[in-house]
Amino acid sequence: MYDLEKIKDVAIEDVAVKLGMRVVRHMALCPFHADKVASLHFSKDKKHWKCFACSKGGDQISLVMDYLGMTFTRACEWIEKEMTGTDSLQQQRLDTKSSEGQKREAVVDRDYLEWVVEKPRLTEEARHFLFEERRLDPKVIAQLGITATDKPLPCTRWGRNFYDAPSLLIPYRDIDGQLLTVQERALGGVGPRFRFPPGSPSGIYNKPMLRQLQEGDELWITEGPSDCWAMMSAGRKAVALPSATLLTMGDVKLLKEGLPRGVTLHMTPDNDRAGKELLQTLKGFFPTLTAHLLPDGVKDFGELWRRRK
Repeated sequence: MYDLEKIKDVAIEDVAVKLGMRVVRHMALCPFHADKVASLHFSKDKKHWKCFACSKGGDQISLVMDYLGMTFTRACEWIEKEMTGTDSLQQQRLDTKSSEGQKREAVVDRDYLEWVVEKPRLTEEARHFLFEERRLDPKVIAQLGITATDKPLPCTRWGRNFYDAPSLLIPYRDIDGQLLTVQERALGGVGPRFRFPPGSPSGIYNKPMLRQLQEGDELWITEGPSDCWAMMSAGRKAVALPSATLLTMGDVKLLKEGLPRGVTLHMTPDNDRAGKELLQTLKGFFPTLTAHLLPDGVKDFGELWRRRK
């Protein structure tokens, strides 16, 4: 059995670094929303964390639970093994890892969320944001199944309201088109701009695009869904990754081994620190990735697209 007191003595910043987060002056990009400016703060007592943007927070155990999608027990065992150099995992627990992961994954009510996004509709506010402010191609928005709500909605069939209003609701699907989760993009300027339901998997947005690639195609990697929409509106095949911390090893393997022959990777990073960090992370995995830098004074590809339009 794990030693809970010993686990709680582990410095939380050490846990964060072990998970792959970059900690600078007790701050890091929050991996639980599309964070472009470090919003996650680690306390001076070295035992707690809090994101000032999405309001998530907790201790060492909750960070591992949320980041890796583990149960409480599995998170404790992970910290004990990875951070204290001991391994109290029993073979019986290893045998039940799969079933425990399924219980954690079931937090996302996929059937209900599939019903929410089944028949996409755009409110007037959503249309104004997408087509007048962002100058996006309506065909791209329809293809990706973007919908909107003008009233708060729960993220589970019997839950309390979770999605704010007005908001865009953005479906995240796996490579075969199966729904994984639905991200909120708030339009009203109140509360966090981006939010995922608890237990949502992290990783690449618009994975079904990978099935559309052909030999010799270019695949563009953007920061966040809105830049992905702009890139697709420009006629390019694109996926999105909100930050370096949300890149999973499964997605790295998918981009390394799951693409047709001759597909080249391209990226236009945002003109900020987070964009540079994401570019460096991707270059570490994909040395042949081509970077296309933005002009001075342009913060992201979405802004470049609007200016050109």
